[in-house]
Amino acid sequence: MTSPYPSSRLLPFQGTHNFRDAGGYHTSDGLRVRWGRLYRSDDLGRLTRSDREKLARLDLKLVVDLRMPFEYHTRADRLPRNFTGQVVHLPIHRAINHFLWRGTTQGRLILWLLSGQTRYLGTDNSFYKYYRSLALNFTKTYTQLFELLLDPSHSPAVIHCTEGKDRAGVAMAWIHLALGVPVESVFEDYLLTNDCISSQVAQRLRAIRWVSLFRTSPEQIRSMLVARREFLQATLDAAQEKYGSLDNYITRALGITPEIRARLREIYLEQ
Repeated sequence: MTSPYPSSRLLPFQGTHNFRDAGGYHTSDGLRVRWGRLYRSDDLGRLTRSDREKLARLDLKLVVDLRMPFEYHTRADRLPRNFTGQVVHLPIHRAINHFLWRGTTQGRLILWLLSGQTRYLGTDNSFYKYYRSLALNFTKTYTQLFELLLDPSHSPAVIHCTEGKDRAGVAMAWIHLALGVPVESVFEDYLLTNDCISSQVAQRLRAIRWVSLFRTSPEQIRSMLVARREFLQATLDAAQEKYGSLDNYITRALGITPEIRARLREIYLEQ
């Protein structure tokens, strides 16, 4: 199957900015991930009526929502009226919650951002820790995700979080790696988020500068808003350090045996 959008992976929805096809990547043994079988996205709560009509044409069978309950209760996905697929919530803490784990209240975080006191946030270090936690603390979640994807009746599927950057990005990285996609292509897919969200990031940085009366430097908080190679590398490093290799992590931590890999490849790779 060829991509319905050959010039870009990004699907042109008005209410999302990071809904894209995860197919087309070649594996190390020369096969290719099928187009139109796996999608990744930011939240679907802003889809317009026209968007929902376009989404219906994708014939999705599974929506995997990685957001926390307070996120999806605040803005539920707006799916087509005739959607008959399955919606599964597999909550993973968002990056902002990592600050909460450190004892920083969300209100204080906002005050620090607006007052320009971003030196207290330690943003880069916090994001490194957060991305390491995605590998080490959510193995059961990824195992559940793979169990869903092993059912051919669940394809096509979309996996999403709030921004489609951190949680969905790491989840898709494990899927691509399990299918045999080389690490460099995994980074390529992860970093493509920055092309998709560049205008939104610029708008947010301008807004923070104005609201903070220019006391907050955009460069100090850009790390919180964009995908960076070293962040995903932190996830992969954590997995390798604990399990010896990425293959060991996929097999031992996620339970993806050679037999299961073969089934995944049959479903999601062009044969």
